[in-house]
Amino acid sequence: MKNSPARIEHEVREIRHRMEPVIEELDHRRHALTDWRGHLRKHRPTLVRGLVLVVGAMIAMRAVKRARSRKRRFADNFA
Repeated sequence: MKNSPARIEHEVREIRHRMEPVIEELDHRRHALTDWRGHLRKHRPTLVRGLVLVVGAMIAMRAVKRARSRKRRFADNFA
């Protein structure tokens, strides 16, 4: 019998055995990808630079807005 239950079980065991390294690698990669603390540690300098850039841009935009507002108020007073 070619498709006997014992033969099918044997084939399933062989397939599982061949898949083990692939599953272990996928599990390792999953852990590496979801390790957000590790990513923070690894990329801290880049994150800090980006944060400084965003905060600096926000401060600059606010300063420009205030300067324009003052200029408009000054021009309105002497118009």
